[in-house]
Amino acid sequence: MIDKHLKNFIILNVILLSIYVVFNVKNIKLFDELSQKTEYLLNRELVVFDIISRVRNLENDFFKFSEFDNGNEFIKKYYKRKIYFNINDIANVINILNYGGVYKRKIFLNISDKDFMYKIYRLYPLNDPVLNDVKVKIESLSDLIDKILKSDKTQKVRIMKKFYPIIDRVVENLNTILFYTKKEIFEFQKKKSEVASQFVYYSIVFFIVVIVINVMFLFLLLQRIENIYQELEYRAKYDGLTGLKNRVSLEEDLKNINALILIDIENFGNINELYGIKGGNEYLIEFVRILKKVTNGDIYRVGSDEFAITFKNIKNIKRYAKQLYEKITSEKIFLKTAEITIPVIDVKMGLANGVENLLQTASHALHKAKEYNRNMYKIIKKDILEENKKIQYALLWTKKIKDALQEEKFVPYYQPITDKNLQIYKYEVLVRMKENDKIILPSAFLDIAIKNRQYIAISKMLFEKMRKDIPISFNISYLDIESRDMRVFLLKEIKNLPEPQLLTLEMVETQGIINYETVKKFFETVKSYGAKIAIDDFGSGYSNFSRILELKPDILKIDGSLIKNIDIYEDKQKLVKSIVMFAKELEIKTVAEYIETESVFEICKDMQIDYFQGTYLAKPSVNIDDKIIKK
Repeated sequence: MIDKHLKNFIILNVILLSIYVVFNVKNIKLFDELSQKTEYLLNRELVVFDIISRVRNLENDFFKFSEFDNGNEFIKKYYKRKIYFNINDIANVINILNYGGVYKRKIFLNISDKDFMYKIYRLYPLNDPVLNDVKVKIESLSDLIDKILKSDKTQKVRIMKKFYPIIDRVVENLNTILFYTKKEIFEFQKKKSEVASQFVYYSIVFFIVVIVINVMFLFLLLQRIENIYQELEYRAKYDGLTGLKNRVSLEEDLKNINALILIDIENFGNINELYGIKGGNEYLIEFVRILKKVTNGDIYRVGSDEFAITFKNIKNIKRYAKQLYEKITSEKIFLKTAEITIPVIDVKMGLANGVENLLQTASHALHKAKEYNRNMYKIIKKDILEENKKIQYALLWTKKIKDALQEEKFVPYYQPITDKNLQIYKYEVLVRMKENDKIILPSAFLDIAIKNRQYIAISKMLFEKMRKDIPISFNISYLDIESRDMRVFLLKEIKNLPEPQLLTLEMVETQGIINYETVKKFFETVKSYGAKIAIDDFGSGYSNFSRILELKPDILKIDGSLIKNIDIYEDKQKLVKSIVMFAKELEIKTVAEYIETESVFEICKDMQIDYFQGTYLAKPSVNIDDKIIKK
């Protein structure tokens, strides 16, 4: 927007400058013409002065010649030549003055005849009757001089009486030309002065107009910038849909707030899916109207479906929140878009008051309310201490994991998987972290590594370090498959294995799988390279048998929670039997985990489970006895 105004500002100035140039170009051209004409007139003036000077010199030379009529012949010849030269020179100068052209005048710099230069005078044609008369007189004067010089003494006196009147008449005519030339010079200089004054006047007016227009434009531009700044500030601190203050404003206002209630609309996504974005926006506007109706606190919109109500002073926030919850959930909302009235969706509330990190505490309380499926939750001092401990613990282990990755302190441990005769079928590789002389189990760091996105780096390091010349089973999760980086890494490594049939990828069955197509395609590629696929922890949570059929695994590892204490609980035995039957129908091998006692081992063997794994059989170890490996 500002760039557009600046562009308009530049265009306006260019237009004004163009108008100024167009308007004054005529005056500039006229001024140049007048200057040129004045220069030519000044040249004419100088040339006329020069002719007058030459005529007077001619008169003087003729007078001297007359004085030496009976004198020295050498002097007479000198003046005779000089008279002829002057008369011819005058005639030439008059021709140049009359018809125009370039007149060169020799200017002496020093006494020496060699030290001189030519002064150039450019002349317009004069074609003046007076000058023509001068020309005629000079020609007659030339004839007269010729006669005088060739006549005897008696004739010479008679002819010389005509010479001086002609000279006077020539000088008079030249003075007349000089007078009118000076007059013209004066007129042209006057016109030049008028044009220059007009030019200066219009320039001053133009620049005043430009300054006024630019000042006005700059004022409007600054006003627009101020408006834009205010608009941006408003957008930064207010919600565009509801007009409420947003999270930025809330964080600024926290210093004056004593209590805070965070409200989250449960399953608001369903409104958007049923009635569209427009219907969802309409619901939010109506929900804000309800909040304004039922509370006297300051309301903020801090998320897409999350609101905050603040109080400077409140006695019992929990009791107030209960009353607020009842009022909100008793309201109904009419959606014009769908022309339907619906009750307010259930809400969750996070409460906080009288604590330092009010917003953080309320957010944590809201998270707890969702986690425990309560209408509201208030963080107490004990909760804050526990949360701080968790944060400190997470920060500590994040640093430890980072250092362990840099120093390559994650190492593979191997736990045998045997058949019913205790012959080793393969090994499962498990991750451990070295810290000084201690070995850290993954339960201490794996969850934090997943949250901090350090898990992929650990998986890569473990895969690179583990042995690949023995039958090995490597754990992966949906996070590994979802990550394009890890997916490409695994496929490249498996493709380059000399014996890919020795590798089995175990994926934990979890509700976190979103894109089964990606998982299916990945499994198909892995199997095409010769490796095997196992579903780990099968039976934990929920088991979608139809999805298992789609994924086509080679092995099902029955979850340890079903195997543990199976010798005590008959229900577990029935469930495990159904899984084994299901697997055998599909020709899928089964593995029982958590074999911790002999009785559990015997029961699992009786159920015809194919392979077994647990501490009763063998504990994870950093070393492998190659002699007992059964390929």
